Amino acid sequence: MEALKAFDGNYWKTLFDSRIGKTTWPYGSDVWSKKEWVLPEIDYDDIVSALEGNSNMCWDERFGKQLVGMNDLWVKHCGISHTGSFKDLGMTFFVSPVNRLRKMPPPVVGVGCALTRDTPAALSAYYASAGIQRLLLSCQQIRFRWRSWCSRLRMGRLC
Repeated sequence: MEALKAFDGNYWKTLFDSRIGKTTWPYGSDVWSKKEWVLPEIDYDDIVSALEGNSNMCWDERFGKQLVGMNDLWVKHCGISHTGSFKDLGMTFFVSPVNRLRKMPPPVVGVGCALTRDTPAALSAYYASAGIQRLLLSCQQIRFRWRSWCSRLRMGRLC
């Protein structure tokens, strides 16, 4: 927090506004355009991003008038993204530190994740982009195979 207090609000507003709509790495991402507030300590080389976010607002006059009584309603469709998932914004934030950890001793060689709904598309896209090994498990797989996985983990043989 001390680092953030070093500059006033106008500084941050000007900085962030200067990055919006640009393709300069990694600031073209809506998440990383605010890197100093998100993960200031992460190296640029560790960031895994598809320049997510900054999608357009859509004017929805009919919906606004008929359902909510507004003449000038604008909506944000968070599924307009590289993977079709609103979770892209979170995945860049989640996968980038994992990418950093796999370069540190002892290296993280892979990540496991239980899947729900549209998580697999976003997670797979970001892990694949970084070349990170992944094990994606459905809730049904977790329930029926837990004992087998636990014994393999104890023996260091889960792949």
